[in-house]
Amino acid sequence: MKARYKYRKENIIKTYDELPLHHTPALTPLNLKEHKERFLKYGITPKFSYRVSASELEKNVNKKKGQISFQYFREAKHILEIVRKKFGNGTKYLDETFGHKIDQQEATDIVTEYLSDNNLDGTMTIIWSSDILSSAIMKWCGPNLKLNKPEARKYSMWIKSTHENPYLRSHGMKCLANHEIGTHFFRSVNDGLQPWFSDRKTFGLRGFRSPALSATEEGLATINTIFEAKTKYLWLHALLYYTACMSTEMNFRELYDHLEGYIADPEQRWKRVMKVKRGLENPDDHGGFGMEQCYFEGAVEILRNIDNIDFTLLFSGKVCVDELPRIKRLARLNCIRVPKFLKDVEKYKRTLRHIATVNGLVERNCKKSANFQKKRSKSQLKKCGGFSQTPTPPPKKTQKRYSAPTMPPIYQTSYSPENETPTFMTSCGSGMFSLVGENNNKDFIYPDNDPGWEDMEPEWETRSVVDPLTPLGRMLSRPKSSANRLRAESEPIS
Repeated sequence: MKARYKYRKENIIKTYDELPLHHTPALTPLNLKEHKERFLKYGITPKFSYRVSASELEKNVNKKKGQISFQYFREAKHILEIVRKKFGNGTKYLDETFGHKIDQQEATDIVTEYLSDNNLDGTMTIIWSSDILSSAIMKWCGPNLKLNKPEARKYSMWIKSTHENPYLRSHGMKCLANHEIGTHFFRSVNDGLQPWFSDRKTFGLRGFRSPALSATEEGLATINTIFEAKTKYLWLHALLYYTACMSTEMNFRELYDHLEGYIADPEQRWKRVMKVKRGLENPDDHGGFGMEQCYFEGAVEILRNIDNIDFTLLFSGKVCVDELPRIKRLARLNCIRVPKFLKDVEKYKRTLRHIATVNGLVERNCKKSANFQKKRSKSQLKKCGGFSQTPTPPPKKTQKRYSAPTMPPIYQTSYSPENETPTFMTSCGSGMFSLVGENNNKDFIYPDNDPGWEDMEPEWETRSVVDPLTPLGRMLSRPKSSANRLRAESEPIS
């Protein structure tokens, strides 16, 4: 019998010195390197050239996806101010969040290890290039969607090889892999298994280029980027959103100088300003390209609706958040694949709630924080031997209240021919106390300073032996006096 050996598929790694023209997006400047050098050295405002005509370029910029929004300007500004107060500038934040800078070989090892942990060896090609505009891009090529052959698609992950890439760090490459592979790749592969893959209109789903789908896709990827980061601030994408908003009031140079208050690295500032000002005929004009705002917009919308989202269903394909109820009964969930960080959905949601709270997108739960403070104070007392630094006040002295009987007092009379004076007895629970008699002329005293006895109106039970018209009968039938004292005097029955 022949032994069977399971061979591990190898990942293909490529490096391009220059990005091929057919892989260059329409809004990517062709003369990016030389104008970057001229601006950083001499402060000359760049004039970009593109592979498309000016009319087509203007058409792309004026699309709905490229319009600048101010809906979450306050939230973005709030996150930037928090990071500035805590870390000083963006460079220190990047070191704290994503670790120290690494070279291309170390980054390749981290990506291949990520593929192995998620059982994705040999599923894609890793390509390094210094010309791509973004930090990384997930691409696929294959037959037309109408042919409905998702298994024939081939995937490739393009990564920027220069240190202008803020994720080219020891911990940042795993965060970047969660963005590109853990979100874009898994959702794209699962989408090919669904019935709506080749005809989205029949099922009432939005197209791949719709702004709503871009917001959900990139917003979810933005959240997963910082899911395993050391700090949970949406700083990078809040900075992009803020830069687009401020571009409406500043030119290229003014915007570059303005961002120095949030990030000191000149290359990182150049990248943010260039991505907003690209597409303009004259980058020195006011205005910009707002497509990059969808990252922050989608993240905010998801983080504010965590409890209303089925994240396993959201990873079943390329769908928007508001389309989940429509596909709930149609999605094939028994064959989809999810990233490793989504195996425990409850833990995933807890981390997302923490991200939303840290970034000030939702209000902090006061009840939970109060319980946390109690537990924290108890643990501190145990550590310091049970003694707190602040003296505890003495306990308040409370007066013992008299417990009222469970049953109201019942008065009884015993009469015999030999003794013409009746004996009145009261029963309170289990004890019998004599009130008045021939040989027992004592007072029955109710407890003092007890409002319970004043408010209580017991049902008096009297025997027909006593005439209620006599002084003794009137005394027994009336309620207690205000002084809580009852005195009965013996009188002969008339």
